[in-house]
Amino acid sequence: MFLALPSEAPAQSLYQKYIKQQQKEILKAPSEKPEMPGDENGMPETLRMPAMPLMEFRAKDIIGMFPLAPADTSSPRATLDSFLDIMEETNHLIQEAYEENTGMGAFSMETLGMSKNHERLQNKIHLAEILLERARGCFDLSGLPSATRQQTSLELVLQLKEILDRIPLPPFPDIPGTAAGTYDFNQAGLENSWTIPFTQIVITKMTEGPQQGEYVFSAQTVDRIPEFYEEVKNLPSRSSIPQDLYHFFASSPGHLLPPAWFSLIESQPSWLLELYYGQAVWQWFALILITAIAAAILFAFINVMRRLPDRKKPVRRQVLSIITSSVIVGSLIFLRYLADYQINIGGPVLQVYDLTIETLVWIGAAVIIYKSLRLLSELVLLKNRGAPSIDRSIIRTATQFFAIICALVLLTYGATRLNIPLYGIIAGISVGGLAIALAAQPTLENLLGGLILYADGIVRVGDYCEFNKIRGHVESIGMRSTRIRTTDRTLVTIPNADLAKMNFMNFTAKDHFRVVLRFALKYDTSAEQLERLITKIKRMLAKHPLSQPDAAKVRLENIDENGIVIQIEDSVQAATRDEYLAIQESIIIRTLKLISDENIEVAHPFVTNYGETGNLQMPEKTVVPPVKPKPKAKAETKKEPKAKTPKKKKERKKAKKA
Repeated sequence: MFLALPSEAPAQSLYQKYIKQQQKEILKAPSEKPEMPGDENGMPETLRMPAMPLMEFRAKDIIGMFPLAPADTSSPRATLDSFLDIMEETNHLIQEAYEENTGMGAFSMETLGMSKNHERLQNKIHLAEILLERARGCFDLSGLPSATRQQTSLELVLQLKEILDRIPLPPFPDIPGTAAGTYDFNQAGLENSWTIPFTQIVITKMTEGPQQGEYVFSAQTVDRIPEFYEEVKNLPSRSSIPQDLYHFFASSPGHLLPPAWFSLIESQPSWLLELYYGQAVWQWFALILITAIAAAILFAFINVMRRLPDRKKPVRRQVLSIITSSVIVGSLIFLRYLADYQINIGGPVLQVYDLTIETLVWIGAAVIIYKSLRLLSELVLLKNRGAPSIDRSIIRTATQFFAIICALVLLTYGATRLNIPLYGIIAGISVGGLAIALAAQPTLENLLGGLILYADGIVRVGDYCEFNKIRGHVESIGMRSTRIRTTDRTLVTIPNADLAKMNFMNFTAKDHFRVVLRFALKYDTSAEQLERLITKIKRMLAKHPLSQPDAAKVRLENIDENGIVIQIEDSVQAATRDEYLAIQESIIIRTLKLISDENIEVAHPFVTNYGETGNLQMPEKTVVPPVKPKPKAKAETKKEPKAKTPKKKKERKKAKKA
């Protein structure tokens, strides 16, 4: 095995030689150091290494001594050599671990009295994962979505390994660059790209990004690897392990190391392991089954949550919505884990399935953020519901706006995970925002109208106002409209844009309320009684604690058909309309008591007749005799001649002939 470490002394001495040589070159005087190469190769300063005779190590030696060292991508030869050595060692590790875990390998170990060492198997798989991560470093993966890059790149690495094992490769000395293990990024005379002869597999030099200056398999090559694999998969392999590593990985469950129960599937008919669109037949069955079960469970859970009582309460509604969204997101993540790491789906199905789940997860996360912020506002309102200084409508609207912004930011980040360019997202949002602004102009006008109402402070929740002859209390001020509850409990909705333009009266904003009352007294009230009554009413108003000084006026206004009219005017201090009505009620009751104390009667609101004796006489009712309706004349009916029947016509014709 390539990864079997050499003896400790040779490895240590080799490493010490390397370190000493590096120290000598670093400690040289500047005049003794060789000059740096020019810029003809476009090598950035950050990637240049000192021009010194670096020791050439084989890739397998580097793997054994430096487990964290990346693949050597300093030249086309180094990239190809590193990739082949890494994948050959990875193939050995995976096959040995699988044979020890299941099959004849496990049987032979049990026969020899050696039980399976789980820790040893996990170490081999862990080392294989490290090697595969290095192999990914030989690829330009910028064209793959971040959401599926890890799993998709693993399949591409395995497919390229099988491709290179089945096509003729040129001798390594003929490939441009030094051998793998030098990590010499200062090589002169290298072209920016190199193509494997008689293929379309290109190794190109990266000019930007985190891999700048490295030679990797180009993005176009990475995109066409599945196509190349389908063309050569039936050709014989030069590998020491004849089994197709990609087919083994794609048709088996688990991650790299299939579980022991996979041997049961292998013992079934071979058609269960045949690949269709990158999936084995048994994987299609398992994927459909777990998706259907998850959908049924989520559907039942959502129905149960909808039937819970008290969903109309704001706090309870938000809590239940957050729980439902969290369960859905968690179920989708678990479903993706089962599909990716247990069933081990791959190919185009992996991209469609994972991208769909990833999209739903980010949407669900945005909904959770939105609902959580709304719940926070409801809890604040619930805690401070008795505080008059808190405007509940403003808090709800501001929190809703902030929650929408946070949800949009989260969705934007999720879109970048789906490999949607950020600049494209911003441009799309700008164009979409312009289109929405044109299409939703009335809605935006209402939103701006609501902001104007908030900024001016001309109306607040709870105010008693009159809008176009509609009086009532302002119940809520939303982002689009304002709701008013009238005195007859009717709910009236007025758009904020119209409300900001119209003239309305806010009675709650009045600093004083004017009380105007009229009392009609009977004609038999004497002048002395009127004088005493007016004087007592003035004293009563002057002593009232909420009456404005010098604002009370009591006058004999008129004598009309109803009686002798006394007008009372006053200005009282009241913060709300309810307080004003209570003060007015108090003044009316006190005035009626004063009228009663003077033995004066209030005139009735209908005409009264006074006889000579001064007693009240009710008007006489005139009885109108009923008029009998005239009988209707009978309509004259004309007798129409009877129609002659066909029989009589025939008899007459016979009589004429006779």
